[in-house]
Amino acid sequence: MFDNLAAILSIVVIDLVLSGDNAVVIGMAARNLSEENRRKAILLGGAGAIGLRILFTALATILLGVQGLQAIGAVLLIYIAFKLLRPHDDAHGNVHEADTLGEAVRTIILADVVMSLDNILAVGGAAHGHLGLLIFGLMLSIPIILFGSELVARLLGRFPAVLYI
Repeated sequence: MFDNLAAILSIVVIDLVLSGDNAVVIGMAARNLSEENRRKAILLGGAGAIGLRILFTALATILLGVQGLQAIGAVLLIYIAFKLLRPHDDAHGNVHEADTLGEAVRTIILADVVMSLDNILAVGGAAHGHLGLLIFGLMLSIPIILFGSELVARLLGRFPAVLYI
């Protein structure tokens, strides 16, 4: 019981940090668009990103069943933890702020491909091979990304200085 509770708590924290980071990138990519196009970009880009997350999660589920691969996953988790703890001077400075809907959707999907892999590996490690917990982590990340990116885009549109905080 306590093992699952600890795993759930770990998954929630991982998703808040890593999916929140994805939401910032998505919000930045869509912030220059009109409100209507920004919402479309977040929904279309988010849908593409979610589709890729489902694919990556399915692959992670298969790979976590391979004997010895969890040890490699543990090393990757340590690397991810150090990467998260290290200060970033310009963490999101290289995100392309799109001027068109298509450009924003492409940027969002490409950024999520790069950024979601560490999230899925971290959640997969925290789930300890439990498929239900892995799916819980995936389902939790979706609203964080979609609602968080809309919030970030609005904040950046209204207060551009927030980007430098």
